[in-house]
Amino acid sequence: MKKITLFSLFMVLTLLFTTKSNAQVFSENFDNVTTPGLPAGWTQWNGDGLTVNTALTAAQPNGAGLAFGSNAWISYKATGATDGFMMSTSYYSSPGTSNDWLISPQITLTTGNWLIFDATALDATYPDGFVVKISTTTAATASFTTTLLTVAAENAAWTTHAIDLSAYNGQSVYIAIINNSTDMYLLGLNNFMVKALPANDINFQAVTPQPSEYTSYATVNGTVNITGLVRNDGASTISNYTVKVSDGASTTSFPQTASLAPYQTATFNATYTMPSTGIKPMKIWAELTGDNNHTNDSLASEFGGASFTPTHHIVFEECTGTWCGWCPRGAVFMDSVHKANPTEAYIAVHNSDVMTVTAYDAGETALPGFTGFPTVVIDRADLIDPSDMFTGYANHINDFGVADLSLNASATGNVITANVSAHFAVDTKSNYDYRLALVVTEDDVFHPGDTTYSQHNYYSSASQNQPLVGAGLNWQNEPVQVSTHKFHFDFVAREIDGNNFGGTPGSLPSTIANGSTNSHTFTWTIPTGTSQNHLRVVAMLISNLSGQAQNAAVADWVTGMNGLIANNELNVQMYPNPVESNLNLVVDMKASENVSYSISNILGQVVAQQDLGYKSEGTNFKEAINVANLTNGTYVLSVKTSKGIYTNKFIKE
Repeated sequence: MKKITLFSLFMVLTLLFTTKSNAQVFSENFDNVTTPGLPAGWTQWNGDGLTVNTALTAAQPNGAGLAFGSNAWISYKATGATDGFMMSTSYYSSPGTSNDWLISPQITLTTGNWLIFDATALDATYPDGFVVKISTTTAATASFTTTLLTVAAENAAWTTHAIDLSAYNGQSVYIAIINNSTDMYLLGLNNFMVKALPANDINFQAVTPQPSEYTSYATVNGTVNITGLVRNDGASTISNYTVKVSDGASTTSFPQTASLAPYQTATFNATYTMPSTGIKPMKIWAELTGDNNHTNDSLASEFGGASFTPTHHIVFEECTGTWCGWCPRGAVFMDSVHKANPTEAYIAVHNSDVMTVTAYDAGETALPGFTGFPTVVIDRADLIDPSDMFTGYANHINDFGVADLSLNASATGNVITANVSAHFAVDTKSNYDYRLALVVTEDDVFHPGDTTYSQHNYYSSASQNQPLVGAGLNWQNEPVQVSTHKFHFDFVAREIDGNNFGGTPGSLPSTIANGSTNSHTFTWTIPTGTSQNHLRVVAMLISNLSGQAQNAAVADWVTGMNGLIANNELNVQMYPNPVESNLNLVVDMKASENVSYSISNILGQVVAQQDLGYKSEGTNFKEAINVANLTNGTYVLSVKTSKGIYTNKFIKE
């Protein structure tokens, strides 16, 4: 399925080159072009004449449609961006094969020239391909009789291609990029240049971790894992090079073997052993025999030594919307992972619907790598499909948490007061800009009869007819719009303090010493019509430098966990834990309610459930749940009334 895409998709910034200007023969980065036109001297030819699919040309929830018209290629620049690039499509109203040409101006070659450009397929599931042709006579399509490169399916990440043009030394040529794909999506082109290359030149392009990223910290004698990206900017193939890592006091060498043709890239891995607490300025560089250009072979970072390992809690932010027919997938996996791991932070950030918090939505959709809905953002460091949430939990639960967070929340009338404390394991610098953020979410959101709360459902047998079960529904058996009386929304973001997506400025000191504890108090007025019994309060620790949410604490209005707001309608006890045969459930009813329970396994699958019926106010009843037939392992018990849900883990032995 093609992903429901907003045009923040095109905020895929291109790679920048470090070059010697006197070696460059021709260059076009498409930044100074009036969209959707072409740069001066460039031409195009629409050889297929097919009509572009309206999914691309019609207005989208977060932007205007693409102005293809009858164009084979168009220039594009996202709103507010300085970087432009060219696009072609093979996604037509009726499936067909693209024959879309983009032709350069005439270029007079010197000795040893190479053609270098970046390309991307903007949907990894539907990757466009292309061919590169050359003409030594005219720009007419019939003159392009030689193919220089064929790419059947381009990568989703921007990929650099380099083509040796030395066979055409001294000639004047035209170069054509031709999208020849069948029923794919979008092809991007950028940083088109012709230049001479030195014999040996290694370009150190990127290194992680960067300062204030959670991976930049380690306890004393622990290790920081370093990953880097190098590119061969020379004309000779690189077979070996050396990576060096220095903290100013010691230097470690990491020899690397490779087979890098011109403008190919390679990743490397190295480790740094943390000698002590405190911030360590780091230099990481690559050495290559015969490389005389040292302006592009080193990068800097900072690593931090920690005095202890904080307990880490993940922040899951689900980007969703009622208009999004694939977004039930997000609701299903958020519900399942929450049942299996209820102490993490779960937030549904809505887009372009009645539940949208504008500043919150804008922050999520502007994150690097965001391509469309549904997407789940993990700690603002990893963007995944909702179906990968269990894997995402396993991959990130042991990430370094930077500081232990504690959260105490109380309510006076309709005002929530939340005090958040952060006990730091590391030293910080002012430019790390650590902040606390407060988010309030609401469960069980529904408005009977209000169609603006209806959830679009492409899984329906009346639409794409694909299986999806969870969050209380078999979505394949539901209509294309599921009404609000049947599907209630959980984890709905209602507030992010001060509309500060990156955290509240001044909520923490500018510099912080490891071992210190710093606190901040937030207040929020509960709007009329919002049920106090269905609210959660989430605190996040965010570095405004890295943008990562590095730890969290949750105050659940319902469960009374972690010093939270008490639920006056439901008091639940569960014992024994671990349990072999009978799990005893004791419920003290503070109000007259219908009570039910369910048991879910670690995958979020419901393995037992029962309606316990109507229980009167003042009743204290006990229910023995037979779990003898369950396989040994961890489960989650959920007890539900109309006022909320009590959840707790238990172990079956």
